Amino acid sequence: MMKALGMIAALVVAFAISASAQEDMKFAAVAANNEGNLLVRWGKTEAEAIERASRACANSSNSCAKEPATTPELDDVFAYYCCTSPKLSCMVPSHETREKAVEVAQRLMKEKGYSSCRARAYYSARTGKRL
Repeated sequence: MMKALGMIAALVVAFAISASAQEDMKFAAVAANNEGNLLVRWGKTEAEAIERASRACANSSNSCAKEPATTPELDDVFAYYCCTSPKLSCMVPSHETREKAVEVAQRLMKEKGYSSCRARAYYSARTGKRL
Protein backbone atom coordinates (compact mmCIF):
# COMPACT_ATOMS: atom_id res chain seq x y z
CA MET A 1 0.00 0.00 0.00
CA MET A 2 2.81 2.42 0.87
CA LYS A 3 4.56 1.60 -2.40
CA ALA A 4 1.41 2.45 -4.34
CA LEU A 5 1.02 5.77 -2.51
CA GLY A 6 4.68 6.57 -3.13
CA MET A 7 4.29 5.86 -6.84
CA ILE A 8 1.16 8.02 -7.04
CA ALA A 9 2.95 10.87 -5.27
CA ALA A 10 5.91 10.57 -7.64
CA LEU A 11 3.59 10.70 -10.66
CA VAL A 12 1.81 13.78 -9.33
CA VAL A 13 5.15 15.54 -8.79
CA ALA A 14 6.38 14.53 -12.27
CA PHE A 15 3.23 15.90 -13.92
CA ALA A 16 3.46 19.13 -11.92
CA ILE A 17 7.10 19.63 -12.93
CA SER A 18 6.30 18.88 -16.57
CA ALA A 19 3.38 21.34 -16.62
CA SER A 20 5.48 23.98 -14.88
CA ALA A 21 8.33 23.51 -17.36
CA GLN A 22 5.94 23.96 -20.29
CA GLU A 23 4.53 27.13 -18.72
CA ASP A 24 8.08 28.56 -18.56
CA MET A 25 8.38 28.25 -22.31
CA LYS A 26 7.38 31.58 -23.81
CA PHE A 27 8.19 31.03 -27.49
CA ALA A 28 7.45 28.32 -30.04
CA ALA A 29 9.50 27.83 -33.21
CA VAL A 30 9.55 25.46 -36.15
CA ALA A 31 11.84 25.19 -39.18
CA ALA A 32 10.17 24.44 -42.49
CA ASN A 33 11.56 21.66 -44.63
CA ASN A 34 10.55 20.04 -47.91
CA GLU A 35 9.84 16.62 -46.39
CA GLY A 36 7.11 17.89 -44.07
CA ASN A 37 8.42 16.26 -40.89
CA LEU A 38 8.06 19.44 -38.84
CA LEU A 39 9.12 19.53 -35.20
CA VAL A 40 7.87 22.42 -33.06
CA ARG A 41 10.24 23.35 -30.25
CA TRP A 42 9.99 25.82 -27.36
CA GLY A 43 12.22 28.11 -25.40
CA LYS A 44 12.19 30.68 -22.64
CA THR A 45 13.52 33.16 -25.21
CA GLU A 46 12.97 33.48 -28.92
CA ALA A 47 16.64 32.72 -29.57
CA GLU A 48 16.43 29.52 -27.51
CA ALA A 49 13.30 28.35 -29.37
CA ILE A 50 14.94 29.10 -32.74
CA GLU A 51 18.10 27.20 -31.80
CA ARG A 52 16.09 24.18 -30.64
CA ALA A 53 13.91 24.19 -33.77
CA SER A 54 16.97 24.49 -36.03
CA ARG A 55 18.69 21.59 -34.26
CA ALA A 56 15.57 19.41 -34.37
CA CYS A 57 15.13 20.05 -38.09
CA ALA A 58 18.80 19.40 -38.87
CA ASN A 59 18.49 16.02 -37.13
CA SER A 60 15.54 14.98 -39.30
CA SER A 61 15.94 16.74 -42.67
CA ASN A 62 18.43 17.94 -45.26
CA SER A 63 16.24 20.83 -46.44
CA CYS A 64 15.69 23.02 -43.37
CA ALA A 65 14.74 26.66 -43.64
CA LYS A 66 17.55 29.01 -42.65
CA GLU A 67 15.29 30.93 -40.26
CA PRO A 68 12.66 29.04 -38.26
CA ALA A 69 9.28 30.67 -37.81
CA THR A 70 8.57 31.79 -34.25
CA THR A 71 5.69 33.02 -32.16
CA PRO A 72 5.31 34.22 -28.58
CA GLU A 73 1.60 33.33 -28.80
CA LEU A 74 1.29 29.67 -27.88
CA ASP A 75 -2.36 29.67 -28.97
CA ASP A 76 -1.21 30.33 -32.56
CA VAL A 77 -1.28 27.81 -35.37
CA PHE A 78 1.65 27.14 -37.70
CA ALA A 79 0.55 26.56 -41.31
CA TYR A 80 2.88 24.28 -43.30
CA TYR A 81 2.50 25.87 -46.74
CA CYS A 82 4.34 24.78 -49.89
CA CYS A 83 4.59 25.92 -53.49
CA THR A 84 5.90 23.87 -56.41
CA SER A 85 6.56 26.51 -59.06
CA PRO A 86 9.15 27.56 -60.07
CA LYS A 87 10.56 24.99 -57.59
CA LEU A 88 9.53 23.39 -54.31
CA SER A 89 9.61 25.84 -51.43
CA CYS A 90 7.87 25.65 -48.05
CA MET A 91 7.28 27.94 -45.10
CA VAL A 92 5.45 27.78 -41.76
CA PRO A 93 4.02 31.14 -40.74
CA SER A 94 1.98 31.34 -37.57
CA HIS A 95 -1.17 33.23 -36.73
CA GLU A 96 -4.17 32.98 -34.44
CA THR A 97 -6.19 30.98 -37.00
CA ARG A 98 -5.42 28.58 -39.83
CA GLU A 99 -6.99 30.97 -42.32
CA LYS A 100 -4.87 33.95 -41.26
CA ALA A 101 -1.68 31.89 -41.25
CA VAL A 102 -2.45 30.77 -44.82
CA GLU A 103 -3.14 34.38 -45.87
CA VAL A 104 0.31 35.37 -44.59
CA ALA A 105 1.91 32.47 -46.45
CA GLN A 106 0.06 33.25 -49.69
CA ARG A 107 1.15 36.89 -49.60
CA LEU A 108 4.81 36.08 -48.82
CA MET A 109 5.10 33.32 -51.43
CA LYS A 110 3.43 35.47 -54.09
CA GLU A 111 5.88 38.31 -53.32
CA LYS A 112 8.74 35.83 -53.88
CA GLY A 113 7.31 34.73 -57.24
CA TYR A 114 5.98 31.30 -56.23
CA SER A 115 2.77 29.70 -57.47
CA SER A 116 0.98 26.34 -57.38
CA CYS A 117 0.74 26.56 -53.60
CA ARG A 118 -1.33 24.93 -50.89
CA ALA A 119 -1.44 24.39 -47.15
CA ARG A 120 -0.24 20.86 -46.40
CA ALA A 121 -0.70 20.72 -42.62
CA TYR A 122 -1.26 22.74 -39.46
CA TYR A 123 0.54 22.49 -36.13
CA SER A 124 -0.28 23.78 -32.66
CA ALA A 125 2.29 26.21 -31.30
CA ARG A 126 1.39 25.08 -27.77
CA THR A 127 1.66 21.30 -28.20
CA GLY A 128 3.49 20.85 -31.50
CA LYS A 129 0.83 18.34 -32.57
CA ARG A 130 -0.48 18.18 -36.09
CA LEU A 131 -4.02 19.53 -36.12
